[in-house]
Amino acid sequence: MSNYFKELKELRKEAGIDLEEIHNRTKISLQALRSIESGELGQLPHTYVRLFVRAYANEIGANENEALNALDKLIDNPLVINKEEKKQPIDTIEINQNANNKTSDQIKQPSVFAKNIRVDMLKGIALVCTLIFSIYIIRQINKEEAAKYPTSYPSEFEEEGPITDQILQ
Repeated sequence: MSNYFKELKELRKEAGIDLEEIHNRTKISLQALRSIESGELGQLPHTYVRLFVRAYANEIGANENEALNALDKLIDNPLVINKEEKKQPIDTIEINQNANNKTSDQIKQPSVFAKNIRVDMLKGIALVCTLIFSIYIIRQINKEEAAKYPTSYPSEFEEEGPITDQILQ
């Protein structure tokens, strides 16, 4: 069992938070919460372990990142990159040497990429404008054809012709 998870359990008890309260707020099962506190993470579904530990740490007021780091150390996660390695300063001398060694083609690549993006955007805008214009033209043609052939609405009444004296008698 990891000492860090023991510390989390003690922190929860000091804060006076019951497992039932955490269960009600997070909807994490009581069995899963007990597994987290005991450090027996093998009983939990593998896909939810990080989520459960983060939610548990958040509910008791602990640092979520420290809890996740302790979890990664406990399960020996090979994908975790050591944060200390990320924060190492880059030597400015190496940057200057790398800049001098680059050819002009390598330096121009970002501008070529930006130019390609601009060209693609212009092509997209032209395509959208053409589409809108063609829809407008088609609607105009349909309106003209509708004006040529007005629709006649049939009358609900029968037309019998003019009224004559015979009909009146």
